Amino acid sequence: MRVFELKEVAVHNRAEDCWIVVDGIVFDVTSFLSAHPGGKKILLKEAGKDATKKFKMFHGPKVLTKYKKKLQVGVVKGSIAHKNINQEAKEGSDDVKALNRVEKVSRQLNLPEANIIYKPFGDQVPWGDPSWYQGNNSPYYTDSHIKWRKRVRKFMEEVIEPNVHEWDESYQFPKYVFKKFYEAGLMPGIVGPPW
Repeated sequence: MRVFELKEVAVHNRAEDCWIVVDGIVFDVTSFLSAHPGGKKILLKEAGKDATKKFKMFHGPKVLTKYKKKLQVGVVKGSIAHKNINQEAKEGSDDVKALNRVEKVSRQLNLPEANIIYKPFGDQVPWGDPSWYQGNNSPYYTDSHIKWRKRVRKFMEEVIEPNVHEWDESYQFPKYVFKKFYEAGLMPGIVGPPW
């Protein structure tokens, strides 16, 4: 991981070479300028600078996660991100840490094995996400909910997502999808008895 001084980032301040800093992480957003939903002018105003405050006014933490691998070029020297590099190398990634936390709590509460291997999802924002997103015990969110969510997500990723743009462009939703939905055992969730 490359480590930069802020003055090194400052020279990357134009459309042909545009870097920004968010939370001490340096992003090369040159190739992303035209794709930015808010327009490229906003990014160009922050080019070569620490854009953390403005970024957090309009974006949640998931946005960084989504683009980090593709756009990150390094970290700012002395930043929290810089200090976390060595710590993360010792402890593992955030996903591993979250999973270890869930396993520890699950074992303390003697939860079933399916809950122990459950990986948290969502933004991991305390009081912002349902508590079971973060692996906390819930009498209402059980193994059956975890299995159901996995089945629905699998169906969405395999059947819906690959075709959604085509269906949107043609303004048509094929009837065979309902049959596949039924075959996957998901139809009762939206139709209800006697299905």
